[in-house]
Amino acid sequence: MEYPYLNGERIYLRLVEERDVAQLTKINNTAITRIMGDDDVPYPFSLETMSQFTKSNETMKNFAICRIKDDELIGSLAVYGINYQNSNCEIGLIVAEDAKRQGYGDEAMKIIIEFVFNYLPMNKIKLQVFSFNTAAINLYQQLGFTHEGTLKEEIFRFGTYQDLENYALLRSEWMNHH
Repeated sequence: MEYPYLNGERIYLRLVEERDVAQLTKINNTAITRIMGDDDVPYPFSLETMSQFTKSNETMKNFAICRIKDDELIGSLAVYGINYQNSNCEIGLIVAEDAKRQGYGDEAMKIIIEFVFNYLPMNKIKLQVFSFNTAAINLYQQLGFTHEGTLKEEIFRFGTYQDLENYALLRSEWMNHH
């Protein structure tokens, strides 16, 4: 089912369902996604592991990113670490390799930002990104996220320690520019 408030021009977001597990496992098990999108050891996901990961609970909501023209699932977006007391949350985005560099990530992020600020009592959206993931950093900066700090040598990738960058977007910053 589509949600009228989670539709864009070319994509829509819906909650992840059990039927999505195989496609999400395929998307998440590409080498580049495992290396760029997760700070765990980049072991491949099993169907069972992905099924457990995609189940939503009170502190995490997993959304499927679906293309309107063919209803194909092309990625996922998670809202997690939801902290109602302090009015903040974190988000994470994954787009399939064959759907990257086509504006889907940008559109998905705009939809989820609007959702978080209009339907959840959140004041701040946070995210973390590897310092070597310049495409993601450029996207986040274009959306208005500001750099809040660097965790030096936080992850081990490519045989060496890499930095992890912290970004955030405040409700007031988003509302003043959109």
